[in-house]
Amino acid sequence: MDTITIEVPQEIATVLNNVLNHYKWAKQKHPQFPNDLIHQAALVTEEAGELLRQANNKNRTLSCHECYQTAAVAIRMLTHLEG
Repeated sequence: MDTITIEVPQEIATVLNNVLNHYKWAKQKHPQFPNDLIHQAALVTEEAGELLRQANNKNRTLSCHECYQTAAVAIRMLTHLEG
């Protein structure tokens, strides 16, 4: 994977780094990503549903984890849409 360095505001640097780590992990675990727009959106929605479930349970730790996973899958979808 090619990398670049970008400047980001300090307050989001850790968050973006964690999202990218989840993105890399997801690509390793599931190297294939659907080409179909509906299936891509369904994956993002599935992760968002898991986030909502944890938020409804008032579990901040798991909500944070699911939020990172949702962001990672959304980025993965965006890379397919932009590609």
